[in-house]
Amino acid sequence: MNKIKSNIGLIIYSLILFLFPIIIETGLYFLTCNVTNFKWDFTEISKALFSTMKTYITFYGTTFTIFITVYSFNQKQKQLAEDRIKEQEKELELKQKEQEKELELKQKDQEKKRELKLKELEQYKDRYRPSFVVNDSKSIILIMREESLYIENIKYYNSSYNTKDFVYIPSLKSNEIIARNVPNSFYITATTIVGEEIIFGYLNGGTKIYKYLNTQTSNSEELNIEDSFTSEALVSPLSPESWRDYNRSNPINPNLAEIFFTNTLEIREHIYLNKTNLMNEIINSENFNQLLSSLFHFFELEIDTNRIKLPSVYSVLNDLLNNLIYETDLFGDTKTEVLRKEYLLEKEAYIRKKLPDAILYFHNLKDINDFFMMKFIASTRDNLNFLREKKEIDFSSERFTLRAIIAILLEIFDNTNVSKLGTTSFISLKTKIFNNIHFMD
Repeated sequence: MNKIKSNIGLIIYSLILFLFPIIIETGLYFLTCNVTNFKWDFTEISKALFSTMKTYITFYGTTFTIFITVYSFNQKQKQLAEDRIKEQEKELELKQKEQEKELELKQKDQEKKRELKLKELEQYKDRYRPSFVVNDSKSIILIMREESLYIENIKYYNSSYNTKDFVYIPSLKSNEIIARNVPNSFYITATTIVGEEIIFGYLNGGTKIYKYLNTQTSNSEELNIEDSFTSEALVSPLSPESWRDYNRSNPINPNLAEIFFTNTLEIREHIYLNKTNLMNEIINSENFNQLLSSLFHFFELEIDTNRIKLPSVYSVLNDLLNNLIYETDLFGDTKTEVLRKEYLLEKEAYIRKKLPDAILYFHNLKDINDFFMMKFIASTRDNLNFLREKKEIDFSSERFTLRAIIAILLEIFDNTNVSKLGTTSFISLKTKIFNNIHFMD
């Protein structure tokens, strides 16, 4: 049936050729005889039909031959077309397999190159990693791969119970002593000269654990020795998974590692809360509004945690307000309708309580819509100077009063657009702020 359907045109054409002589003879018969005397006689009709076929036997033979020839040709062409399609499919399948194999080989080659690069990078970094020896006199001695190498930012924690307090050493060279008369358990953190963070643990009188902060993510496409230490893709130092072993031929017992990471949680927090990380929002700000907001938020937090030197807060704020006061005509309108007046009055009341000489700006403002930026900055700057010069106020009150002043600044500048500061460029202001913020030692 499929063959009949596929050759229906050829069959109809052959049928027409077969009937053509019969149709001609029938037509001639009706044209030459008396139609009224025509009778339907099956025998006569059959004789006439066979007579016609006999007369045109040569025509039928030729027609049949043509039919067979054309049919055979069509079948051969179809077969050739099918064979060609199958061949093309085979070629395409083979080509795809070759491409897949080539891609697989390329991926394997890239993986090998990556592994080699990782090994090269690891060897490069390992050269700068420290070792620590506790000698017979119970002194901790730093050992480096080369005499000229050293480590920086060393913090020695002489207790496994109190990991908040530490002895700070700016830098040490190989063979120098870190501490004497060491306890049974202690921890050391340091930064190598290529910027890698390490932790050394000396547990229960002799078990040593060396860890480094893994700065390279597993999905990095390129590995560059020079750039790997300044990667933005650093894993959090707070995560144990971010730390890898070194100076060991065998992995650490997982249960011992769990004890180590439990003991060093606060130590790893110290590493995470380094000066640059703390100022990330200030560093990454992209305009004046972001810079001011991130700065005021930063001061609020750091004053509360007592990590920042207060004189640097006064200095940065005073310089900033001096910059702002003469450029207020460049500011966008302050959105006075969204200012929380009750909140501002509450902060001013606290400032007045702790600092009787303080200038109350919002308490003396009859209508919040009468807010005038230049006068507000001037009064805030004066209050900062009063607070800095006040000798009788205790340190705790000073901190909380300073935070209240900053909270008011934050409320105002979160609702004021500072698009530019005259001739002061954005990067120069950011640089000045960054350079003048100082932390506690």
